[in-house]
Amino acid sequence: MTLTIEEEARSTIRYKLRKELNVEVELGRVFIDSREVDIYGASDDICVVGEVAVRLGVGLIRELLDKVELLKRRRPDLLRRKARKGDIH
Repeated sequence: MTLTIEEEARSTIRYKLRKELNVEVELGRVFIDSREVDIYGASDDICVVGEVAVRLGVGLIRELLDKVELLKRRRPDLLRRKARKGDIH
């Protein structure tokens, strides 16, 4: 058995959040109007939203931003008050 790229990404992000920010967030995927968000998780005031791909391009960034807007419109209960764009090193 092997992990999918999405499972590997969620595992790595969980580990980095725990190690670098001392934050525990369970990550999975979520569907909004039949559109899948590859990475989603929330705990207290932390919310993680992401897409998984082998190669990053402008199209994927636009897709992620579109999905965040979709979350804002259709499922604001899944988001948190503050938004921060960034990464974990």
